[in-house]
Amino acid sequence: MASDYDGLTVAELKGLLRDRGLPVSGAKAILVDRLEASDARALPENNQPSPAKEHVPSPSTAEGKKERVRFKCRACGVLLAVPGDHTGMVECPACRTQQSVETSNPSAGVYPFGLTRNQWSVAVSLSGVVIGLLAIVVFFNAFSYEVMCPEENRIEVVQDGETYPGCSGGTWGPTLNRMFLSCCLMVPLAASLTQSGLALRKPRVEFHYAHPMARASSSTPDATSASDEQFADSSSAELLQIIAKWFGLGLTAASTLVALVGAALVVLVLYLVFTY
Repeated sequence: MASDYDGLTVAELKGLLRDRGLPVSGAKAILVDRLEASDARALPENNQPSPAKEHVPSPSTAEGKKERVRFKCRACGVLLAVPGDHTGMVECPACRTQQSVETSNPSAGVYPFGLTRNQWSVAVSLSGVVIGLLAIVVFFNAFSYEVMCPEENRIEVVQDGETYPGCSGGTWGPTLNRMFLSCCLMVPLAASLTQSGLALRKPRVEFHYAHPMARASSSTPDATSASDEQFADSSSAELLQIIAKWFGLGLTAASTLVALVGAALVVLVLYLVFTY
């Protein structure tokens, strides 16, 4: 006679037994018999279950199944199941390999545009680099002739028969506005994005082999094998994100230095104005 527990894995059966405080040793058939015996003891004394509760599992069992998340062992490919709020190390009962589980909450892996966590982290880092490069362009463009001399103030100066562009009276307003936009807005945004992208990156899975044979079995292909690894999950992408982080920090240091030099010049001008 088929049992309701036949479709569960050994790891899931052991999880149910642990929830009920029962032993978890033995083969799968013994585990199923132990769970069925526990269900029988939970029935009323007349062993006549009410129709409404005949095939309805207990709330604790249903909640345990709902919150459990399944994933493959990275070493041997055995399907494992952990509680939904579990973090830390998990030991595979088949190969005794311990591996880190970052999170088992499915909603934590949902990112915009259907991207994975590492793909989204790379996108955030690259957006910070793009904004940083735009900040450099805006900063140096602030000292251009077109910005410092409005069109109505532009003149042509003739010297030795040659015509040169000149300015009859420019203003520092547009230049200061662009410097503020670059150093005070775009650079901090670029630095925060490059650092956030690297911090968001999913850490690599760590393995602790209990037996030498477990290391050899780790070559078994599974859903997370190296051949299926995307660029966002590779060490090259991580290196690029580290470089992007230091790029953002360098821009922050440069903008801070520019701000200090500007403040020093303003203080010097005020000192000269009120002294002489």
